[in-house]
Amino acid sequence: MDLSLILPTLNERDNLAPLLDRLARELHGCDYEIILVDDDSPDRTWEEAERLRARHPRLRVIRRLGDKGLSSAVVRGFREAPELYRFLVADPRFEQTVETPRGAVFRVRRNPRSS
Repeated sequence: MDLSLILPTLNERDNLAPLLDRLARELHGCDYEIILVDDDSPDRTWEEAERLRARHPRLRVIRRLGDKGLSSAVVRGFREAPELYRFLVADPRFEQTVETPRGAVFRVRRNPRSS
């Protein structure tokens, strides 16, 4: 796998489909997974994510019932990902840019010395 993208969410139900569609287009040709870590959103973001798995089979959904917060959600995603050097963290709360709707995407390359 080339990339594990960690997507922490809270109340992002309406933004999820456009974001996942955009990520799929941008990451076409890359062996990747998306690990969505949701803090039991009142808008049921996790439920929408489960529904979208039919269209996005590389999506894994984690619904956290007790833990809350961005940093612990990212840490949970790190623990779920197969290898530590392959991460993207996309937080839908980042400022919108022309290239990325409602999220920021950063490509992180593997450190050659870690091979």
